[in-house]
Amino acid sequence: MRKILQLGLLILIGVALISSTLKEDYFEGEIHYDIDYKLQTDRTTIESLKLSTGSKMVMLFKDGNYYKKIYNSKNELIVEIMLLLENKKYYWKRYDSDTINWFDITKNDSPTVFKISGNKTFLNQYCTIVDSETKINYNNINKVLKARYVYSNELKTNPNWYDEYKEGNYNEISKKLNCIILEEKFDAYYYEKILRATSIISRKIKDKEFGFDIKNKPLKQI
Repeated sequence: MRKILQLGLLILIGVALISSTLKEDYFEGEIHYDIDYKLQTDRTTIESLKLSTGSKMVMLFKDGNYYKKIYNSKNELIVEIMLLLENKKYYWKRYDSDTINWFDITKNDSPTVFKISGNKTFLNQYCTIVDSETKINYNNINKVLKARYVYSNELKTNPNWYDEYKEGNYNEISKKLNCIILEEKFDAYYYEKILRATSIISRKIKDKEFGFDIKNKPLKQI
């Protein structure tokens, strides 16, 4: 009887060890970014863009959801962005408006194609470089916007989180790569916007620090 119990205990321990080995350690924490610009016209200045559009960003990431806070060159919070997978929505708000803009992530209004272009090391992370082209047809703007992303191969994400995130064909790239971006360069019509991560902090994110209130607020679909 004792041998049977010992054998049963060994089996349970073996199963537990296998389960812990198979379980992915998905990234949860915060990432800080600097934001810079490269002008493609004389309609504005870099100083003006950093003041109105942002000079740094903090992203909190948890269970596939993210909350981004963008600050200007005066260290004022000017934009908040939130992805809530449970709601299937992406939310965006500015400091100077009560209206919260949102779009349905299950609808693809911005068809995007991706091309893996190589690898690089960034912030001691082994990364994959991806180039993309997105067709924009919105508010009398009809253009193909190009972007380059540097995805971390070491900050793990679950591709199943994004099965229904079809906007910008995000569900497709999430099947091939982890979806934490450490560097991003994209064409913003008359300037190039450049985000570069400066620090990665792995930690537990508390519910109370994640996101902004959307209840009893004016909402506008974009």
